[in-house]
Amino acid sequence: MRTTICALALTDETPGSAYWYTAGVNRAGVIALVAGTAAAALYVSTQLGPLARTAGESTSPSPSE
Repeated sequence: MRTTICALALTDETPGSAYWYTAGVNRAGVIALVAGTAAAALYVSTQLGPLARTAGESTSPSPSE
C-alpha cells in the first residue's frame, strides 16, 4: 500500500494545514529523535558507556601499535 503525499501541503505553514501537527512540531518525531540520541550517548562515550559494557565491549583502552 502506498501513501500519497500532497507536495503543495508540505509547503503550507499555516496552522490548518495537513502537516501542521502540534504548533508545527511532530511529537512522535521529537520523541524518536531524543530516544535515539540518548541511546547513542549511552553507547558512545569517552569511557565506553553502560550499553557498550553490556554488549561485551572492552572498557580498557586498546593497545597502541
